Amino acid sequence: MQGMLTISLSDLKAHLSENVERAEVEHEQYMITRNGRPAGCGDGVG
Repeated sequence: MQGMLTISLSDLKAHLSENVERAEVEHEQYMITRNGRPAGCGDGVG
């Protein structure tokens, strides 16, 4: 597992499939931001 990545909500939505796969396969963790402020986090499950 690597460190937590920061990604904007717009980038997450634009590349959703790739980011979900990366979280699942590589167990990446994400800090999701909206307007530069933390809005949530996510990680691979399973």
